[in-house]
Amino acid sequence: EAALAAARRARPDIILSDVMMPGLDGFGLLRQLRPDPALKTIPVILLSARAGEESRIDGAEHGADDYLTKPFSARELHARIHAHLTMAGIRRDSEAHMAAELEAMTRLYEVGNRCVQAGEDLQRCLNDFVEAAIALTGASKGNLQVLDKHSGALIIAAHRGFEQPFLEFFAEVRASEAAACGAAMRGQERVIVDDITQSPLFDGHPSLKVLLDAGVRAVQSTPLISSTGTVLGIISTHFAEAHRPSGIELRLMDLLARQAADYLERKEAEEALRSGEERLRAMFEQAATGIAVVDLDGRFQEVNDRLCQIVSRGREQLLTLSCADLTHPDDWSCNRAKMGEVASGALAEFVIEKRYGRS
Repeated sequence: EAALAAARRARPDIILSDVMMPGLDGFGLLRQLRPDPALKTIPVILLSARAGEESRIDGAEHGADDYLTKPFSARELHARIHAHLTMAGIRRDSEAHMAAELEAMTRLYEVGNRCVQAGEDLQRCLNDFVEAAIALTGASKGNLQVLDKHSGALIIAAHRGFEQPFLEFFAEVRASEAAACGAAMRGQERVIVDDITQSPLFDGHPSLKVLLDAGVRAVQSTPLISSTGTVLGIISTHFAEAHRPSGIELRLMDLLARQAADYLERKEAEEALRSGEERLRAMFEQAATGIAVVDLDGRFQEVNDRLCQIVSRGREQLLTLSCADLTHPDDWSCNRAKMGEVASGALAEFVIEKRYGRS
């Protein structure tokens, strides 16, 4: 009982226990240890004069990791202890890796979820991608560049950790320039420089001094590729010491890059749609011909200025009327029949002459 209390005060690496003891025996000790979240994974080796298969099975059923029958040699005991400590270390490392991967995947989910919500802020999302990249790779700095289609240059859209000299020098980067991001854009694949002072990419170029002055010794740049295979941008992380990201870190970066590329592609599509709608609206409003959008009953939904002029009515008044209210009665029946054919899909369009009544 005193040993159990001591274990709860300071978690041991391994427990060796006799089975037969007065008060709390070895099996009772296991029954106390295994339900305790802080102690349940401690390796326990039971030591007993009770020999035989049944005794070993009893030990296993009570949660022992090993069972040594007396007498045993010190060498055998040392070997068993070493094996269980090694296994416990591997298990802890595995659990730590799993916890780290879970945390990373949770971060990816949260970033992706925020960036698909209605009304999301563009700059905040780009900042979130940079923060996630830094966290996933254990970097000290990072930035996200987007490709300007007019100039063909990468422009820094979000960053963390960089000061003005770096931002000014790398304000615009092209594929031909001595930079990891430029090389990544050129090859459309990730570029890793684990020590910029040893890399031919920066040898003899001013960019080397700029990076060193910024506290950068290593860098990885991952391209953001659209669904059609074009580069939309680059996300880079920078390290203060010579460093190469691990395989799992690079796989996580691939997932983050996919999210960022999908986000940028969606924003481009939204901007194109918005621009198209604005151009269409301008054409609608500025047309020299009267134009109207009507519902299936012929009621006006939208009208342009020229139509208002033709029928001598204001926009607000027209939007309370229908085609039947403006069309000469002798012309309306034919007009209505043609509109019915369009509504049913029998006609895609029709041309008809008709007379409007002016106010």
